[in-house]
Amino acid sequence: MKPEARLAWSAGVALLCTLFGGAASPAAAQTPLPVGPQALANLTTTGNQDESAVAIDPNGNFVVVWRDEFLDGNASAIVGRRFHARTGLPLSGEFLVNFSATGDQRNPAIAVADDGHFVVVWEGPDNINPPITPGIFGRLFAADGTPLTPDFPVNEDHAGLQRRPAVAMQPSGAFAVAWQDDTPPNFALGGTGDNIRGRFYPANFPSSPASDPLFLNLGLDGDQEEPAVAAIPGGWLVGWQGPRQLSPVIPVILARGFDSNGSGTVEFEANTSNTVVQRAHVALAANGQGDAVIVWEAEETAGETRRDIFARRIVDGVPTSSEEPVNLSTARDEREPSVAIDQRGGFVTVWVSAPAIDPPFEAAPEGSPIIIQGRKKNGGGGFAEADDPLVPPLDSEFLVSTSGTDFIDPWVASEPRGNFVVAWQGVDAADSQGNGVLYRGFRDALFADDFETDDTSRWSAAFP
Repeated sequence: MKPEARLAWSAGVALLCTLFGGAASPAAAQTPLPVGPQALANLTTTGNQDESAVAIDPNGNFVVVWRDEFLDGNASAIVGRRFHARTGLPLSGEFLVNFSATGDQRNPAIAVADDGHFVVVWEGPDNINPPITPGIFGRLFAADGTPLTPDFPVNEDHAGLQRRPAVAMQPSGAFAVAWQDDTPPNFALGGTGDNIRGRFYPANFPSSPASDPLFLNLGLDGDQEEPAVAAIPGGWLVGWQGPRQLSPVIPVILARGFDSNGSGTVEFEANTSNTVVQRAHVALAANGQGDAVIVWEAEETAGETRRDIFARRIVDGVPTSSEEPVNLSTARDEREPSVAIDQRGGFVTVWVSAPAIDPPFEAAPEGSPIIIQGRKKNGGGGFAEADDPLVPPLDSEFLVSTSGTDFIDPWVASEPRGNFVVAWQGVDAADSQGNGVLYRGFRDALFADDFETDDTSRWSAAFP
């Protein structure tokens, strides 16, 4: 899953989504089916509830976590709630994620194992050495939301700022945490900015210890920022944004694979375009077959207000083909992508879309509702072109939200069969006292893979 660069944009915007199919080529456009209207995840409505994240287990049950402004009685807290797969209705009330109530807890990320137990990581006050700065913390929970551990610290360097945690979990329960670190000793390595740090945890943690914190980036020049991490068979895939280390030095999207012991492969660029534009907001997703996808936002041209969303496939840790645009229209400002992938390699991307105005996105006025736009990846490995009569038509747009404004921070999580859930923050009548956390579930299109693969795993029954 991807951590968000949590920007407090006061914008009424649209959240778009593109759905890409797996290996088969359906005969007609298909769209996922919403499981009811959007709903409010939070019960507490005093103050703001925001910075949401979501994870889903193989059965489709999901957990939404978020920052609550007041709930633990001492600044902001991390709160969670569990939901039912088929109905989307709550399986629990709210539960407090952080054990410590000291100071502000924020920026949660979440990942889940095959048996439903899950891990949440977040930023919290690092009280080791004054002045108090953000550190990274985590906590494990059983599938029913019962805490399995107290809060545990992730970072071991305490002199700088530890921010933007990301987490991924293997089916077995082993997990990896990545974060952005500006601890001053990093500069002693010859670097000139922030680095991406990581730590790897065994499935039986805390009975067995985690690895030591590692530097995940190889290039040391400039700031390495906004990590994302995904679980791949036998290891991990980590992505982030940073400057190219060789000429021409331009902002690029970087990724690197790691085995289960933390040994890394060669760092590679995910973007294949060499245009000098800003690239940011990396998100990653992977499945158990070794298929992965990395997405990001980029300026349309250097200094351009509008941004677009791009994606690139990664198979067994190796990038394939070239980067491809995700959004179909370039008339709006597209940002903050999140991505999820199913067992067939079909992936769904959600992002925020705002009117293209000057001043840019951050100052956009109240606008349209969140929408999701679908698009299928064709069987040849490229993206379907609208003007090619031999390629299936593009999927149509469909709404995620049904009301509200000021939407940011979308997250999406998919179960193996392709059903998925989207969570985001926004202003809605259901929560009249500030931002609330909203969610909506979707079922994959009934004939998303047509009849060509004989895949009946997503049917409720098949005869014979």
